[in-house]
Amino acid sequence: MNNLKARIEQRSMPSTAWLLPYDTFWASSEVIVSRAGRNYTVNDYQQLFNDIGFPDGYQMRKDTEKLTSVTF
Repeated sequence: MNNLKARIEQRSMPSTAWLLPYDTFWASSEVIVSRAGRNYTVNDYQQLFNDIGFPDGYQMRKDTEKLTSVTF
């Protein structure tokens, strides 16, 4: 399957953003995405999604990030 064709469908699924690493496991200094001239950590999701031209992805992430939080 062509990756670009699959991207349209994948970007419509909030579960994809939910699967990204969480700061409860990954250190805030640990690089999770690296590209020429820029590294991204769990604290850089908004910038990452903006840089790839998909700001809605950050909103999906915000909508789903509480699904794994534990409250006692």
